[in-house]
Parts: sequence; C-alpha cells; structure tokens
Amino acid sequence: MRFLFVFFLFSISRFSFSNTTITGTAPEFKNKTLFVRTYSDLITYNLIAVASDTIDDSGNFSFTVNHTQPLPIFINIDDYESQFYIESNKNYIILYEPIPDAEITPFWKKKSGKITIQNTDSSDLNQNLSQFYESYDNFMLKNYTLFLSKRAKPSIDSFNIQVNETFKSYHNFYFQNTTTYTTATMYLANNESKKKIYEKYIDSKPVLYHHVTYMDFINQFYNQFFNSISFKNRTDLINSIKTEKSFSDCLKILAREPFLKNERIRELVLLIGLYDMYNNPQYSKQNTLFIIKEIAIKSEQKEHQEIAKNMVFNLTKMTTGHPAPDFHLPNQKRDVISLDSILKKKKYVYLNFWATWCTSCIKEMELIHKLKNQYNDFIEFVSISLDKETTKPNSYLKENQQYNWTFLDGQNSFSLIDDYNIKAVPTYFLIDSDGILLESPALKPSENIESVFKKIQPKSTDPKFILREK
Repeated sequence: MRFLFVFFLFSISRFSFSNTTITGTAPEFKNKTLFVRTYSDLITYNLIAVASDTIDDSGNFSFTVNHTQPLPIFINIDDYESQFYIESNKNYIILYEPIPDAEITPFWKKKSGKITIQNTDSSDLNQNLSQFYESYDNFMLKNYTLFLSKRAKPSIDSFNIQVNETFKSYHNFYFQNTTTYTTATMYLANNESKKKIYEKYIDSKPVLYHHVTYMDFINQFYNQFFNSISFKNRTDLINSIKTEKSFSDCLKILAREPFLKNERIRELVLLIGLYDMYNNPQYSKQNTLFIIKEIAIKSEQKEHQEIAKNMVFNLTKMTTGHPAPDFHLPNQKRDVISLDSILKKKKYVYLNFWATWCTSCIKEMELIHKLKNQYNDFIEFVSISLDKETTKPNSYLKENQQYNWTFLDGQNSFSLIDDYNIKAVPTYFLIDSDGILLESPALKPSENIESVFKKIQPKSTDPKFILREK
C-alpha cells in the first residue's frame, strides 16, 4: 500500500504549537488501550509516543496531539496499526476497525487497522494525498517499462502537468511539496542528470526535515553516497574516520564534493553515510560510533543532534554490553514492577517473553522452573506475557502454581515489543546485576542456558554470594 507516512517531531521556535483532538469509536476494541505514535526522524524511523487513551465500554476514545504542522500519526491497538495525517487547527472524528487476519504465528507482526475519517471534506490533506497517490500508483504501473529503459521523462512531464491541473485549486504547502519531490524522485529513478536535479531541488533550498516525501527524496539521492564520491575523497574519509575521529575533519573532506555545497545537507549526508557504513569492514565501527556521538553533542543543528542520538540508540540497542531497556509492568496483583526495581536485588535477570498460545513457550516453563529452583540465589527469573487478554496467563498460572517466579503483563505496553525488538516468542535475555545485557538474545532453557548460568555462578568465597546465603 503506497499511502504510508512517516514523520519526526521537533520543537521549532518559529512554529506555533496547536492542539488537534481526535475522537472516535473502535467497537471491536472495548476496554483496550490505544497508543498514538510517530517517527522521531526520517533517517532512523524511531517511534515516539505522542498520546494514549483507554477505549471505554461503549468503544469510544479521545486523545489530543500537540504539534506544529501536518503530522502522520500511527494508532496502535493490540497488534493492529493504522495511520493518517492530522493538520493544525483541525479536529477529527474517526472509526477504527481491524482488518481480519486469522493467521496465528509465533512470529510477531503488526496487523492492519482501517481508519475512516467521518468528518472529512475536500480540503482534507488525507483525501487529497490519497487521490494523488492513486494517480501516482497508476502512472508508475502504466509506465514501468519506460523507467526500466530510462525513457520516462516525457511521461513524467505530462504527469506533472496533469497533477498541477487536477489540484490547481488546492493550496496546501505540504501537499505541494509532496507533488514536487515525488516528481524529483521520479526524475532520479529515470536516471536524469544528477547535477540538474541537485541544482533544481537541493542547492540553495531549505532542508525540509519534517516533510516525508522530501526526506525520502534526499535519502534516495544520497543513497550509499560514500561509495560514489571520488577515490581520493573516499580514501581520505576512511583514513580520517580510522585516525582523526573528528566530524569536522570529515565535513572538510566532504565539502570537496560538488553535491555537498549546502552545509546543512553536507552534515546530514555525513550522518546518513556513517549510519549506512557502520557495518562496512572498511570503516571502524568504534570510531564511526564515536563520530556520531560527537555530532549528537557538537552539531549546531538541533535536528542533527536528535538524529544522531537516535542513531546511537539504534546501533547499540539490544546489543551485548549495553543497557537493557527499562519497563514498568503490572504483576498478577497489579503491582507495577520495573526492571530497575528487580535489579535492586543485585542478581542477574533471566528474562523471557511468552504467550499462552505459544506451544514452545509452555514446554519451556517446566525447564525454567527447574532452573529457578537451582539458581535462584543469584538469578532472578522474569516472564513477560504478550497475551492480548490478561485472563489467559492468569488462568494458566492459577493452574500451575508451582511456577512461582515473577510474571508480568505486557499486553498494554506496546513499545515494549519495539524496545526489546521482539520478533517471535519465546525470546530470552540474560541481564547482569547492573542492567547490562550479557546475552542478547539468550539461549532457551532447552538450548542449555544452564551452561551459561554455571559460568556466571559466584564462587562460595564471593562476599556478595555469602551475604545472600545468610
């Protein structure tokens, strides 16, 4: 589906914030929690929360988003997700419905939800974008072979004229930039002169960090850019990253490139290039990460600082030697338990994500029980349920009261799945007493995680171990 949107939200002083209220009904999701998120930037696509609400007994909900300009929001209920644009000084009435998906799988995936805007009109951005993208999809399908042979320019020109005529009475700055940079992306795909494209669409133009289509065009124009620069500049850049570890030195080298005269673009492309090349053996991972961290601190562009921080988070997320994400989840008594509170016990944490419908999860439970009985002195065992209904894990545990370690309910913490990068259940992690990931992911009990437990088991002469024995 082409009508997908991403965005990042920054506090920009020249824009005034406004509130947009969205009210609606979700009759299939009564008493569920609704989460509203958007992307923090258009390079890393990290998600940030902007609102939430609990759907009432009648299926009604309402939430307010504070923003400066058109914002695509993602609404998540359970594992369903749908998205649409909201504009400043407009309120929306929507109907949220699930699109049926009968497949049950241990692999975690988002399902599609359907949003119907019930108070839309001809000035609505969603309606006009939907109409535009329908025309665009038809155009691309019809002219696919022309793009393959790089002979699509006359057709692109004609399409552009048609779009301008169709939407000549719709004056919306965001929409106009959408059509402009969609055209630019098509010219790029048709292998038109990059010099002409650069001069028309990038050089001396403002950097539209907030605009989806613009940033998509920038990402494509500078895709794998480090591999396309001159041999001398590329050699100097590699050496600089390996030796100098200075982002200002890297910028000086990139300034020699004809498509990087714009200073903001140059620094943005440096960030994109470092991110893309992080796993390239020609570049030092450690030094690349160091430079990205330096940009996060020293860049004069607030947008670049935020992007760099998100890059650092992504590159170190859930990797051994880095902190495990904290969580705040209810246990069976509905007391909220955090990872930080568990770590106060000064034990290792063997954490697993499970669900009652997962057969392999259930098979591992008895093995966890045996491990818990043997290694409880220095390991805290924690199981987080991803069942949609709290009653299901509660019923299971009532029938299996021998399982007496910490069980938490993860159904209303949608970000938890992203934080821990859960793709399937069961998934296991081993965390040390300081909250650092020791094994990510960790072995299952049936895969002999006990061998790891034996390696980290304190000796009887360990003062901490003796203290716990007492």
